[in-house]
Amino acid sequence: MKNSPAHFLRIRLKGENKNTYGVGAKVYVQTAHIKQLQEEYITRGFQSSVDPVMHIGLGKDSIIQSVKVNWLNGRVSVMHNIKADTLLVIEESKAPKNDLIETNNNNTHGNIIRHLFEDVSESSGINFVHKQSAFVDFKISPLLPYQLSKIGPCIAKADVNKDGLEDVFIGASAEQESVLYLQTEDGKFVPSASQPWNVEKKYTNADALFFDADGDGDDDPAA
Repeated sequence: MKNSPAHFLRIRLKGENKNTYGVGAKVYVQTAHIKQLQEEYITRGFQSSVDPVMHIGLGKDSIIQSVKVNWLNGRVSVMHNIKADTLLVIEESKAPKNDLIETNNNNTHGNIIRHLFEDVSESSGINFVHKQSAFVDFKISPLLPYQLSKIGPCIAKADVNKDGLEDVFIGASAEQESVLYLQTEDGKFVPSASQPWNVEKKYTNADALFFDADGDGDDDPAA
C-alpha cells in the first residue's frame, strides 16, 4: 500500500524597520485536523542559527483553514483558505492596526479601554539614571563568564519610615551615589534627607536587602 503524501506550508515573515525577519512574532496555523503555534526565533545557541523561513508540517491536510500572525507591535495578520505545499510571504506593513490601541483610549465601538500599565517615569519623582562603571573585569579575571561590575543597579523596597507606604532604594555602580526614595501619600517619591551609604562609593552595589540590622524595629537597607 502506497503512503499518501504529507503536505507542508512554508512561511516567510517580512517585518518592519530593522526586524526584517519578524523575530518574536507568533504564527498560528489551523487545518481541519491540526492546530499549531510557532514563534519566529532563528538563534539556536552560540554562533548558531536556522533558516528564517518556517516549515509547517500539515500531514494529510492539503488546505490551511487559517494562518494568523501576532506581530510584536500589536498588529495581527490573518489569512484564510491557503493551499498547502506553497511558500506564503506575510508582510508586517500590510497588517491592519489593532483596534485596541487608540490614543484616545477608546476603540471603534466607543468602549473605554482599561490599560494594565501606565508610564509614570516622569511624574513618579524617581529620576535615578544609572551610570555604568568603565572598569573591565576581564582584564583582571579573563575567565569570568560575565563582568561582575556590570550587574547593577540593584533595587529593594520596604517601608523604611513606618508610614504605611513602600519606599525604594536603588544601589548604584562604583563612584555613583545610591539613592533611597521615600514614597509620599500621593504616590510619588522624594529622595531621603539622609543617604549615609554614599560615604563610601568605591564599590558597585550588586544586590540590596532591607532588614532590621540594629534591632530597633524598623527596616535598614544593606547593599
